[in-house]
Amino acid sequence: ALLTSGAATVATAPVTAYAFGQVSWVAPFVNLLAVPLGSVVATPVAIGFVLVAPWGRWCESLLGILLEASLGCLESVAQQVAALPGTVLRVSQPTGTQIGLYYLAIALVVVTWKRRWPWYGAAIAWVCLGATVAATSWQRHHRGELWVDMPYLGQSEAVILQLPEGGTVLVDAGGHENPDAPDPGRKVLAPWFRRAGITSIDLAIVTHPHPDHLRGFGYLAEQFPIKELWWTGLGAELPEQQQLLRAVQRHGGRIRLAQELPEKVVREGVVFEVVHPRPQTGEDGESFYPELSGNDNSLVTRISFGERSLLLAGDIESTAEAQLASRLVPSDILKVPHHGSRTSSSEALLEAVRPQLALIACGEANRFGFPNTEVLARYRERGIVVLRTDREGQLSARTAGKRWQVSTWRGTEFVVP
Repeated sequence: ALLTSGAATVATAPVTAYAFGQVSWVAPFVNLLAVPLGSVVATPVAIGFVLVAPWGRWCESLLGILLEASLGCLESVAQQVAALPGTVLRVSQPTGTQIGLYYLAIALVVVTWKRRWPWYGAAIAWVCLGATVAATSWQRHHRGELWVDMPYLGQSEAVILQLPEGGTVLVDAGGHENPDAPDPGRKVLAPWFRRAGITSIDLAIVTHPHPDHLRGFGYLAEQFPIKELWWTGLGAELPEQQQLLRAVQRHGGRIRLAQELPEKVVREGVVFEVVHPRPQTGEDGESFYPELSGNDNSLVTRISFGERSLLLAGDIESTAEAQLASRLVPSDILKVPHHGSRTSSSEALLEAVRPQLALIACGEANRFGFPNTEVLARYRERGIVVLRTDREGQLSARTAGKRWQVSTWRGTEFVVP
């Protein structure tokens, strides 16, 4: 049983790595318990549940209880083992060439083992595989481009920046107002980072402490050490914010308030300008504007690399937009504030930023009706291209400093000069 499970684990390792960015070396041992539980208990109960469901409520309920219990046991076993240190090997998403070399190496090992042929071919295949993995890692850390990605997280938001020399910046981490809802930090962002070969976050920015921007950090901060955190100081009393701050400190990370930062921070040639909120510290020592709402106290960052620029506007609304307008300069891309709500994207903001492309993070058929039709009309009237995560899926932009190469999960591609 152990050899069979081990063979299955080896054979499916590239598929697992491609889909999840990780491989478990203890899977063959765990399967000694999980496979009998799944095949002897869960599968027959599931088939029985399907067969009797149309005929009787009490049978359906009884089998439903048994099915939920058996699947719950399977999930509990997997989660508890995965939580043990060192049981999971995190790997970057393999390329087609790497997957081919892996299976070629395995095949040559089998052939030489059975027929006692020279093992040189297998050794060469393993060496080539190792070389391609090393080359991929080197390329990630020396790509010379700024990559910006906005994954689809439903009605929540996160922006991932991969810097020219391999650094990672995460601006917000999504979340849900219902704490029992699926966590996008665990379900979407963590697998995204693992597939990309990212093991830590060089800089995390919390724009404001609302659940749809903050809650995803809870899981991420434990799995991917955050080396530096920027925040506004707002929401310090919230459990989610306190959990994040403790996790950063526990891993030796640095915590900085927006108003303490210099006007410009340069990381790997990328310039970060925190333009809001930056109140003058008075007697009360506030690091944000008490008279403004949580949305209007969002941390707003302008990011530039070479000749190209991007404005991440958090969830600011018309009040903060009017306050900021005189201090903003044009940017190629605008991350649309507050998911395209009616109270944001004022004429003052659009006139100051003058973007060519607008990116909106919003959930499909969300209950707020975002993005607002009047807001979309404002962008259209100015000839601004609008991309939405609810329609296009993940939004991506790449630049070496001269122009933006833009693409979406659904296949839309164009250039912002």
